[in-house]
Amino acid sequence: MSLGGLDTNLANVKTSDLLKCAAEASAKIRQLESDADADVEAIEPMKHRLKRVVVDIKRRDYWRNQLSGIPFPTPEQIKTIAVEMCFIDIPEAVRVRLAELVAAWKRDGEHILKFCPAQATKDWQAHQNNLAELAASGGDVAGHEHKTLDAHHESYRSKLNVLRSAQMRHTTEARELAAPFIEQFQSEVAEVAAIRETNERDNAEKFKIPFEPSAVLRLLKRTQLALQDGEIPNGSSPDEIAAFIIN
Repeated sequence: MSLGGLDTNLANVKTSDLLKCAAEASAKIRQLESDADADVEAIEPMKHRLKRVVVDIKRRDYWRNQLSGIPFPTPEQIKTIAVEMCFIDIPEAVRVRLAELVAAWKRDGEHILKFCPAQATKDWQAHQNNLAELAASGGDVAGHEHKTLDAHHESYRSKLNVLRSAQMRHTTEARELAAPFIEQFQSEVAEVAAIRETNERDNAEKFKIPFEPSAVLRLLKRTQLALQDGEIPNGSSPDEIAAFIIN
């Protein structure tokens, strides 16, 4: 992303992209200023845009320091923000598909528990015990499956890989479906947080007391920063992704 592309809402730009743009723009401005033939008037708009970016980065750093030790917002908190403060129109088809992906991911997760290494060892041992009891009673064990423990684990690993791949596909589809709505959610959170911060600062100034952000403002700012820093949605499950837009 170039500096010229940052004329839009900076709240939706990832912090890593802002830092990269600022570094590249600073280098470009220094290069142009050292060029005797450079168009000075063309440099000024670049400086103005760079100043906006730097101010926004510093504002994020300020809140990052203020919120040190504050945990990530939970899916329940995110849903409350979405319901109470953000008004995003989600097509019913998107809601339904996301709900399906959430259910499929959880269903695969339940199956994964059946094929974990500990369960593989337990199932193999139970099978060996059954064979031993059958043999002891004079039964025929020739027609039963005989696998080493390593082979049994390998069989379970293959099933695990299939299930985990399916979960990854569910998460990828959920992320793609939700992306435009999460961007809108990010804009809404930034706007609500900015309004609330202004009101709280104005009240602090009115009553001549130090500004101390409320718990709700801290939650909003923590959510905003987590989105901007790419901490959430981390995409580990459709459920975490859907929390932003399904309520």
